[in-house]
Amino acid sequence: MKTLSLFAAISLLFIITFNSCDLLDVDDATEPDEEILERLPYTQYLVAFWIGTDQGRFPLQWMQQLSGVRGTHLQVDRYNVNDEFLNPIWNLYYHYINDNLYLTNQLAEKVNSRAYRGITRILNAYSLGIMIDSWGDVPHNTYPVYEDQQILLFRILELVEQGIQDLNASRDQNTMKPGQEEDRIYGGDLDKWERAANLIRLRYLLRSANVSGNYNNLLVYLESYNLMQGNQDNMVFEFPGGDRVNPHYHFDINTNNTRAGTFMIDMLKQTNDPRLEKYFRTSSHEYIGSSPGQALLTASNIANSFRQEKSPLTLLSYAEQKFIEAEIYYRTGNQAAADMAYEEAVRASLLQYDAADEEWEAEHAVADGVSLEQIINAKYIALFLNPEVWSDYRRTGYPNIDPFGHDQDSGAEVPRRFPYPGDEKFYNYDNVPEDVDIYTRFWWDTQD
Repeated sequence: MKTLSLFAAISLLFIITFNSCDLLDVDDATEPDEEILERLPYTQYLVAFWIGTDQGRFPLQWMQQLSGVRGTHLQVDRYNVNDEFLNPIWNLYYHYINDNLYLTNQLAEKVNSRAYRGITRILNAYSLGIMIDSWGDVPHNTYPVYEDQQILLFRILELVEQGIQDLNASRDQNTMKPGQEEDRIYGGDLDKWERAANLIRLRYLLRSANVSGNYNNLLVYLESYNLMQGNQDNMVFEFPGGDRVNPHYHFDINTNNTRAGTFMIDMLKQTNDPRLEKYFRTSSHEYIGSSPGQALLTASNIANSFRQEKSPLTLLSYAEQKFIEAEIYYRTGNQAAADMAYEEAVRASLLQYDAADEEWEAEHAVADGVSLEQIINAKYIALFLNPEVWSDYRRTGYPNIDPFGHDQDSGAEVPRRFPYPGDEKFYNYDNVPEDVDIYTRFWWDTQD
């Protein structure tokens, strides 16, 4: 039997998407330059909403930032992942996000707007990256046929490059460009879109370098490309409310199937991290976490700032970029630069959450010979509610978390991927890869 939370998630998906689609219903006489004004913010909303649903929540449970305490999420906490659990998030991507990215791109072509096309290509690269991080081989432009994840990674890099070329060309063109209402992420600031695109590029080049071991090539991107300059460049979606609410509002107030993970709470408590009170609410005047499979209903919820109807959702951050820089410098033997980037990353995270504390920073943000483990552990804390921490774990083995069942089974392992959804196995069985389970590794997942 499917659990109540699964039904709730499916219901919410259909309510929001169909109601929102009604807002975009246009007759045949609607001009492309009018339709694109609504299509882009709707597509941005879909991408941000998707990241806050189980698409991001399941990995965050496995990484023990969150813990499932009942329903579907308790089963996922215990690594019992029914194929049906993945139907809503797979369908949200293929039936809504992918379709709207295509339609927005087509409209951009019709109105000859390289600004709109560039932004759409960057959003396409970002969301395709989430898909291959979760499932590996997936259909892209070839549905129902699946494409190899390595080829799709290079497709992401191609989309990023094409998107940046479009943005650069649009600066010299007197054509349509989105403004504050049409672009709910950067308000039409094309420079910020370019910086976000280059961070997406770095994300996926790290995957490739994890296999080749060649991190020196990445130094070129740090030195030559337009990267984020501070928290003002963070890629954040501002939810307008109404029928387009932050998904954490539903999951943490209505469904309420997840709580704080013990591992995350303990990491923050260990150093008296000032972000503890910014990330979580107290429960009986204490910050309490639930361990994997424990189902502790009295554990803390995430803070109100993350779960209101209009709460913003961060997709990419300056802190993430600086941690990537720290890792690249560390791996290429430039310890001084790694230390400096690490310090800047931690401070950026503290500022992002209004948690700056000079005394704490003097003890915990200043680095002298920072290690890879320190970099990834600090990044894990900084990227709260961001499923990128799951990819970092699979690349590096950090943070050093105990998987569910480790006390009974010495071979217990954190899940490495999503299984393919039940609907996809039923309707597209000729193409779905076989012999895949939650422990099947991707080509870049080489860490023992």
